[in-house]
Amino acid sequence: ENVGPVTLFRVYPPGIDTFTVKQRERHNPEHRQQLLEHNAFNRRVFNRIHDDAMAGHGVALSMTDCYRTTDYGEPISALKSYVLSPFADEAQMTAIVAHVLQALEAVHAEGEKS
Repeated sequence: ENVGPVTLFRVYPPGIDTFTVKQRERHNPEHRQQLLEHNAFNRRVFNRIHDDAMAGHGVALSMTDCYRTTDYGEPISALKSYVLSPFADEAQMTAIVAHVLQALEAVHAEGEKS
């Protein structure tokens, strides 16, 4: 009785070519360290979104530590969006994207300070 889609997705720091990084991370063991860094980045973005949601702001998302495994055996993490209402509209979907982008920018800014 699934009433909506489950979408798994990853976010990346600014400057990453999101059209090519997925193939490199998934298939090239030379990019293992970058994959691990991006997994950690996704975890930090998720934590930010989760903290905001628990404080009554933003949206509630989920995360998986292994939505897929690389050819060289490393887990690839992903954020998860569950649309549970058949009445979800464009504004609500746009809000998800906006909150993810805000969290991404905040995590990136925190990383720049360290």
